Amino acid sequence: MNTPYISVNPNGYDHPFISRKRAPFNDKRLENVRVMYNNRLVMSQSSVIKVAAKNTAEAASMERFLANKKVQADELIGKSCEISQDVIRGQHLIVYGDTTNISLKKQVAYLKDSEKVGYLDDNKTRGFHAHVNLVANQNMGRILGVSDIILSMRQKKNHKNRTEKSRASRNQLFDQKESYKWVLGAQNSLRVLKSAEQVIFTFDREADSFDIFYHLKEEEKTDFIIRANHNRIILQNENRIKIFEAISQTKVLGTYKIEVKKRNHKSKTGHKQVTRKKRIAKIEIRATEVKIPPTTPYNKGKQNIQLTLVEAREIGNKLPKGEEPILWRLWTTLPVKTFEAARKVVKFYNWRWNIEQLFRVVKKKGFALQSTKLKTFEAITKLTIMVLKSASVILQLIRARDNDNSQPIKEVFSEKDIEVLKKLNIYLQGKTKLLQNNNPPDRLSWAAWIIARLGSWHGYNSSGLPGPLTYKRGLEKFFVYIEASRIL
Repeated sequence: MNTPYISVNPNGYDHPFISRKRAPFNDKRLENVRVMYNNRLVMSQSSVIKVAAKNTAEAASMERFLANKKVQADELIGKSCEISQDVIRGQHLIVYGDTTNISLKKQVAYLKDSEKVGYLDDNKTRGFHAHVNLVANQNMGRILGVSDIILSMRQKKNHKNRTEKSRASRNQLFDQKESYKWVLGAQNSLRVLKSAEQVIFTFDREADSFDIFYHLKEEEKTDFIIRANHNRIILQNENRIKIFEAISQTKVLGTYKIEVKKRNHKSKTGHKQVTRKKRIAKIEIRATEVKIPPTTPYNKGKQNIQLTLVEAREIGNKLPKGEEPILWRLWTTLPVKTFEAARKVVKFYNWRWNIEQLFRVVKKKGFALQSTKLKTFEAITKLTIMVLKSASVILQLIRARDNDNSQPIKEVFSEKDIEVLKKLNIYLQGKTKLLQNNNPPDRLSWAAWIIARLGSWHGYNSSGLPGPLTYKRGLEKFFVYIEASRIL
């Protein structure tokens, strides 16, 4: 592989990835349609064109845009992953990477090019994967945008069992494996975030790989936090020992308490329903610095990698029936000499819920991407890219809630939009102090309060903070007011 920018036709299989390339549409009219379409997606929060468009002419324009051969998926990725260098210059950033499945089970029978659709994890359901990198500020956790999107189509596998699958994977070069997406996404993100002072990539257990560690640390020279998945052999004082045993023998750096929130969702990794009651958990922190030796024949010539493992373990609680204690083991390149440094690593990893929220907004309870009525697979991949960008705006509103230091409002809303927001703010405020929008009017938190109120939020923090679906409803209503302001 000669270049980190993989650019292929989404209908081909020369390489399993669709990623970015730097090339313009060479058509100003198409760019104007793209901007209009993005605005409609954000305001309507629907991937269904008839819902997103304000009239039949606009709907027809959107459909022609997605079908136009000049509009390539890789260029849409480039447009969707633009982040102003002025916004990130000198900042310390975190990039959260993760993959979501996009099922086309219902649509595949109606697609004109259904033979081009890949398969999901079960090797039966038709669909594709979207690997996304989401950028946040280390200091406040503020969402700044999307830095990379990779779409991958997986061919149907003929492996009879896990052993055969594992053997086939070991015989592949790393840049041909699906796990290469973690490195490819990091390479693309680093170019988008070139003016930042520091970038830390934060990945879940799927990225626990010597190849990924080596490429990020030794070749890209970037920091990372990756959740441990394997009880791998490590070198500690020249002794070979399993890492989970080594960390358990390390002294405790300190303890602290956190509030564990109620949860009820289906686990992406375990495919089981996860339920959890709200509780206060006491967390014990350990950390140890070790060397990881190469793990496959292809890596024999590579040097050992020196990393730190941070363990956050829940202790002392009598847990509700059926629940397990919190246990995170995190590989990192960051120096961890103190309790405060270790706790910072755990905090950064804990913020991963942002990207899980992004995927939640994209799917059934938000844009309903998996219910789109488009007739070609190529059009669906293009729409996916635009929806992922639009969903990140929802997260920006969520992160802006009651935050005086949120990003400037002009980074998200136009001057005309702000004028409408001012009028709505007067109408939505109550007579009591608790129902006043006390956020600075030049900050996104001010707009977030208004949009949430439009989405049927009561305005009292005691009734809970507004979530993604509240903002979705609020933006739908805001869109109506915007259209009315243009007519009146």
